[in-house]
Amino acid sequence: MGSLRSLVFGGVAERLVPVLHTPVEDIIYEVLDQKGLPSRSEVRDLKNKLERLESSVGEMTEALEGIRGQMTEINKAALEAKEAAPTRSAAATKICKVDGCESKVRAKGYCGKHYMMWKRGTL
Repeated sequence: MGSLRSLVFGGVAERLVPVLHTPVEDIIYEVLDQKGLPSRSEVRDLKNKLERLESSVGEMTEALEGIRGQMTEINKAALEAKEAAPTRSAAATKICKVDGCESKVRAKGYCGKHYMMWKRGTL
């Protein structure tokens, strides 16, 4: 009797599965929509986007590390050049070479007033 029952119900079940599959699937998607939950394809798409984003972030991090290294080298070179360059403070403290003039040098060892006189030929 058990084998007859399984034979009858097995055949009925095989016929009912395709018939019930679509309505049950529709009910599941309707519940997912009502709850605001993403579908499998949406989750898969999000996962793919996340993987691409992680890859892009990794590439950008490597590029930034390269730029950071270059900036360090540039800063070192700039400091070396700054240390090697003559200071302007020594030239700014020079005094006009005309006797009795205490003004700062502008050009050719003269202050602005005496430089103009030298330029005109009246000095």
